[in-house]
Amino acid sequence: MAKDGSYIDLPYVVKGMDFSFSGLLSAALRAHKNGERIEDICYSLQETAFAMLVEVTERALAHTEKDEVLLCGGVSANKRLREMMQIMAEEHYAKFYMPEMKYSGDNGVMIAWLGQLMYKAYGPLKIEDTNIIQRFRTDEVDAPWVDNRKEKLNLPKELKAKGAESDIYEAKWLAMEAIVKNRVSKSYRIEEIDNKIRKARTKSEAKILSDVKKTGVRTPVLYDVDLEDKSIIMEKINGSLVKDVMSNIDDEKRKELAIAIGENIKAFHDGDIIHGDLTGSNMILIDDNLDNISDNLAIFDFGLGKYSDLLEDKAADLLVLKKSFQSIDYDIATETFNWILEAYDALNQSKMANKIHEIESRGRYTH
Repeated sequence: MAKDGSYIDLPYVVKGMDFSFSGLLSAALRAHKNGERIEDICYSLQETAFAMLVEVTERALAHTEKDEVLLCGGVSANKRLREMMQIMAEEHYAKFYMPEMKYSGDNGVMIAWLGQLMYKAYGPLKIEDTNIIQRFRTDEVDAPWVDNRKEKLNLPKELKAKGAESDIYEAKWLAMEAIVKNRVSKSYRIEEIDNKIRKARTKSEAKILSDVKKTGVRTPVLYDVDLEDKSIIMEKINGSLVKDVMSNIDDEKRKELAIAIGENIKAFHDGDIIHGDLTGSNMILIDDNLDNISDNLAIFDFGLGKYSDLLEDKAADLLVLKKSFQSIDYDIATETFNWILEAYDALNQSKMANKIHEIESRGRYTH
């Protein structure tokens, strides 16, 4: 049916390296009730859901700087999803892989091999200690047998960096060093979704960057906004990304950095601003200054930002950060995040921790 459809607007919700389908099905059902063609609903539902899946994959790719994407499992049977994922990988200068379909479903050999790996890592389990967790997320699984590859993305020289939705260039603005963030068109998305998202996020980010400054948090100075080109020109801040610093400093400095992160997040959360993509890739230790970390932390990339006073949204923001640390250095992620939470709100730490746990236990984020 989707092949014969046209696009109708449906909710598109991405939260860092995760997404939410909450509201998507309800909107589709409302559209049907209001008389929209079933072909249009199916087409729009597919394009919206798949675009969200591919975008969060690209966000993970950009954050980890990996150079490979693997699509497997039952979802890989969908031709349109395979096409979108391959286009994204190629545009991000990464390699795309997909096993033969006969290996993409559940089978006994795969399950047995996983059991063997778990046995070697953890030893045997008593029968009474085994159970089924129906809503177990793949990102909640400890996999110490995974050997992290050291290969990284090889970007063109003219690019300073490549984010999930933008190409980042160094430039000059009125003789000052600057950064150009250009939200490039994504070929995997249909034009209607692509134009809507790029324009809305460029406009929103420019406003939020200014509002975050009012909370006392260091962000790049905004120089210019071009909604036609979907680009932002901003101050260049020199320094290393937090994700690159965190694993290379001693515990004392790492705790100091975590405290600074927690205090800064609390500051803009108190201003009812949600970052939307809190990761170690979106924070800079200015000039690599380890002597005065609290005054030398900058936070940027508010493209998924929004305004909200809900504890739910603030907890989801922090959960995105927690998962981003786990994806970079699992060994120090839990301790570092606990320090961040403690600095975020020492008096109500358990309240926020409980909310984060509640969201994790649902098996998905809500909108």
